[in-house]
Amino acid sequence: MNDSNESPTSGSSAWNWGNSEAPTGGYGQFNTGSWQNPAGTPQTGDPAGGATFPSPAPVPPQPASASPTGYPNPNGAPQPGGAQFGAAQPNPYFDQYALNFQQVQPGIIPLRPLNLGEIFNGTFSAMRQAPAVMFGLILSIWAVFAVFSGILTALAFPDLTVTEQQLNNTTDGTVFLKLFSEIMQGSIISMIPSAFIQLIASGVTTGIAVTAIAPMVLGRRLSVTETWQETKPHLPLMIGYAFLYSFISLAIYAFAFSPLLMLIPGVTNEDFGMVFASMGLTLLTMFGALFIWAFIYVRLLFVYPAMVMENLGLKKAMARSWKLAKGSFWRLFGIMLLALVLQNVILTGLSFVVQLITGGVTAATLATGTSNYGLTMGITMALSSLMAGVFIPFFSGIQSLLYIDVRMRREGLALSLLRAAQQD
Repeated sequence: MNDSNESPTSGSSAWNWGNSEAPTGGYGQFNTGSWQNPAGTPQTGDPAGGATFPSPAPVPPQPASASPTGYPNPNGAPQPGGAQFGAAQPNPYFDQYALNFQQVQPGIIPLRPLNLGEIFNGTFSAMRQAPAVMFGLILSIWAVFAVFSGILTALAFPDLTVTEQQLNNTTDGTVFLKLFSEIMQGSIISMIPSAFIQLIASGVTTGIAVTAIAPMVLGRRLSVTETWQETKPHLPLMIGYAFLYSFISLAIYAFAFSPLLMLIPGVTNEDFGMVFASMGLTLLTMFGALFIWAFIYVRLLFVYPAMVMENLGLKKAMARSWKLAKGSFWRLFGIMLLALVLQNVILTGLSFVVQLITGGVTAATLATGTSNYGLTMGITMALSSLMAGVFIPFFSGIQSLLYIDVRMRREGLALSLLRAAQQD
């Protein structure tokens, strides 16, 4: 039996949604059973104990005067039996537009394939129903990491006061480039510790959000303590995946801007042909890298949900996500792109607030006759980290509900969720 479908061991997540390919009886498994519909009407199904389903809604009787529709008899005479040849007979078990669909929604989403509005509405519903986890716990963790990130940035940021004076007083282009390069190098190095801290915070809080959202699909809410206990077994792998994905992204970025290395000998030797060739090739590699990044991002979109809901290891979670996202690239990419646009709209307002704060700090330091760039950068990094944490519940909710939606479409997960919801 596939070990991805085994019941969680002691200390692992109790919300094992499982893989539909090997029924074991846990949440998300395709075990047999029955689902009583809300009206309590008898069910139709296999009397031998197979899966049973709700009885279809009764079809309203047609008026006696209603004439049959369809293709008329070429001779104009009605065909034997009342209905004409080729007439579309009503199917009592099918409603083309789902107008009479008996929707079952024990939690934040209906247990059927979702549309765009239901995915976003379910995400916001989860954030409203569990504010202690989605905002209290997650933002508290990000606040702690943001403080450490700001302190490390402030301490590691180079003293640019002397360098700035030299930069303002020089007219030599070579010296200017050298000083500017030193400033950029020192700034990038100072941000490396903060980047590591943010990766850890991202892995931890994304796992917390996914763990909290999963049971809310069935109308169950975990407390802060329960959410943390359910998340802890997965934290090492989630943090590891956050670092792995960042390294993949860095490799793609390096490929995108690798032709810029040709600029150095081009500028040094005043070879403008090489300079223009480098810039043109960079544009091509940037477009190629963007497509590669989008493709990998979508195919690995479900790694965190697979870890939490199916209790998978890192390698199997990546393989599972790659398989689930296959064939749904444009739909998944479009929904995540829309979420990114909404994030940027909100970030525009928050960034304005950050600029006001850092501008005030800069003005205060200049009033003392000194420029404390380290303090300014530390505050900027801390506030930026905290803003990143605000969007973790939103993106994690979109990821989790897309994962459930894909499984309902491809694996019939809705049936198992219906049975699990009826066990309450």
